[in-house]
Amino acid sequence: MNAYASKDRIVAALKGQYADRVPATVMFGVYASKLAGFTLPQFFTDAKKHARAHALACETFQSDTITIAGDVFLEAEAFGAKVEFPEDSSPHLKTSVLENKADLGKLNIPDPKKINRLCWYLEACERSKSEIKDVPMSGACAGPWTLAGNLRGLERLILDTVDDPDFVHQLMRFTTAWIKVWVATVRDTGIGIGMGEASASCSVISPKVYRTFIKPYHEEIFNYFKERKLYISLHICGYIDPIMEDVLSTGVSMISIDSPSSLDKLVELSQGKAVIMGNVATALFAEGTKREMEAAVKQCIDTAAKGSKYILCSGCEIPLTSCKNNINYFMEAANKYGYYK
Repeated sequence: MNAYASKDRIVAALKGQYADRVPATVMFGVYASKLAGFTLPQFFTDAKKHARAHALACETFQSDTITIAGDVFLEAEAFGAKVEFPEDSSPHLKTSVLENKADLGKLNIPDPKKINRLCWYLEACERSKSEIKDVPMSGACAGPWTLAGNLRGLERLILDTVDDPDFVHQLMRFTTAWIKVWVATVRDTGIGIGMGEASASCSVISPKVYRTFIKPYHEEIFNYFKERKLYISLHICGYIDPIMEDVLSTGVSMISIDSPSSLDKLVELSQGKAVIMGNVATALFAEGTKREMEAAVKQCIDTAAKGSKYILCSGCEIPLTSCKNNINYFMEAANKYGYYK
């Protein structure tokens, strides 16, 4: 019998120590609904089904940790944005809240436990905690820039960085204040928490925008929670090579990167300062061959596993069209190449 459990592997990685092998996981996202046979509207509105889908994904693939995925518009909806739930894709944002910048002054920080959809997510986290045993799990929240973009409209927000930078800072202060409240509330369910900044990469913005309008607020959030001894991770989609040093300097404890970003570079820059997670290409889970998946997993492990502080993972949430066999190939390769010598 294996003497190491999933929790042992994750704790060892967080501490820069060693269990038997590199911990491995997948960001299942909406694929969990497909695996469980639930519609996407059910997955995003029924807390019991949401938790069951994640528990089934965890049981099926024996992942070492799991993220309880909400949707990227969850927080924006709490402030009045309209969201629709199509049958065949993730939720869509129908209306933004701040088409008129003056409306920012009308927004207030709500009590998360009095907002229906936030209560749905908190219940899903609590149910998942009860249903998934001995596997560390994390909730997910939108980062301050991503939430600002969902409230204002991302294109408008980017233009605002030139036309009205004071407004952008005002909005970022507001979203940062909200995240402090929301992260603490999710953490109270007994699970960890990760912050997603889907639109903060250099696939979307310039390094200057990150350094001027996002980095100060990331620093504030990470310092705030470190003072309260709460561990919070950061995921940024897309390409972040030009801002890697900036992101690391925020004091982030764990950074999850997508496949367009260089794992080699992040390992070199981090020097053990942060736990690294990623960055197997998500397309491989839908379209890759067994050989391609094995090669990608081996390359990530060869690059990042030395010195511990690494969690093998998909670069982002895997597609709805992902194949069960390909996820199995990923976990098989993790077991084949991930054992520490």
